[in-house]
Formats: sequence, structure tokens, C-alpha cells
Amino acid sequence: MTKNKRDLLFKRGRPLIRELVLEENGKPHKDIGYLWASYKRGGFELFPRGMTETEFFNHMKEFSERVEMLIIDDFHKEYGGNMGPLCFVSVKHIGQKIEPHADVFPWATPRNILRGTVALFQMLRYKKIGCSVTYALEKSKPFFDTVIEYGVLRYVGKIPNGDPWGRGDEYVYTVRGKK
Repeated sequence: MTKNKRDLLFKRGRPLIRELVLEENGKPHKDIGYLWASYKRGGFELFPRGMTETEFFNHMKEFSERVEMLIIDDFHKEYGGNMGPLCFVSVKHIGQKIEPHADVFPWATPRNILRGTVALFQMLRYKKIGCSVTYALEKSKPFFDTVIEYGVLRYVGKIPNGDPWGRGDEYVYTVRGKK
């Protein structure tokens, strides 16, 4: 049943999950342009506001030293119906555990978000990690509960007032890896 749901979701093909490219030939890569456009439109809510493009680029370079950085490409009308970047994912590694955090670009559709999320968690099931832990706020809980229906995620429980930025309760989801 869950495999059939995933197959239906990916009947046009799977989203592409790839490493973010910061620089090419000493200059910012075009991926940075997509991140910058998202930031200017209110994305990256935990980043400081009011940065210049150069400050943003330097912030991303510094950030890349602490986390693995991925881009999720999917089909979208913004790219002429072809694939293009729709989500930035930072992955914090803590021993055998990883914690992914997604910053969805404002132009991504709800379907893009679902496809990218399911593809990411499906990929993590086959990585040589112990587990992936995802923390969601209450407003995101219905979305992650929907992702469970695709067989790639499990609900673990609730941490009352667990958000480190004071935004409320956290809901914990996991994916078991291959280690």
C-alpha cells in the first residue's frame, strides 16, 4: 500500500537530491542565487535578517563547515516545466544520528514539498546512518503525519515546549538507516 502511494507520487520521476554547490571557479555558483532569492522573499527564517548578498554568501560558507548542505530539485513551472531547485536541506551529523532541516523555497508548490520530503526520507532509509531525527512544530504536524502514509517516516512523540527558539511544542519523527 505505501509503496503504491510512493509509486503514484513519483510517476513522473523522482525529485533529485544533490549536494549544494557554493562556488565554481572562485565565484558563487548559481545555487547561491536561488538561496538568495528565497532569503529575500522571507525564507531561511532562522538566519539574521537584513544581510547583503555578500554577507549571505559568507554566512552560507561558514554554515557549510558545520552541516552537510543539499538541494532538492523537482519539476516546476518556474523552470519551464523542467527540474529546478525547490528546497534547501541542511543536515547536522551527530555520530550515527542525523538531523535534517529543510528551508522550502517560496515558489515550491505543496506537491513539490510532499514529493521532495518523501524522496529525502526514502533516501535516508538506505543511507549508512543509525537514524534520522526530525523535529516539527505543531503547524507542521499534519504534513509530517501525511508523509507517514508513504511509509518513509515514523512518529515518536511530543516534547512539550521543546523548540529551542521558544516556538512551542516539538513533534519528533524518525527514519531508521542501514547501520
